[in-house]
Amino acid sequence: IYIYTGVGVLYVPGSYTRTVPHFLICETTNIFFNLAWVLRAVGFKNLMVTIIEILFAISFFPVRIINLTLVLWLLQTQVLI
Repeated sequence: IYIYTGVGVLYVPGSYTRTVPHFLICETTNIFFNLAWVLRAVGFKNLMVTIIEILFAISFFPVRIINLTLVLWLLQTQVLI
């Protein structure tokens, strides 16, 4: 996704590039998801995996749901433009 974001920034109006950090911040929740997936794949099913999954669930809501909804609403109402 970083490659597409980087290339896409070259072809959009300058005001839309203000949203790129918001989209990149959303990708930070993947760290917890992927780490838990790898640990489960190698056989760890203990408290550490559960804590990482809880961190993913806690970070997903504010970072993805609230942040992206706000940014897309601001783009739609052209507040960011």
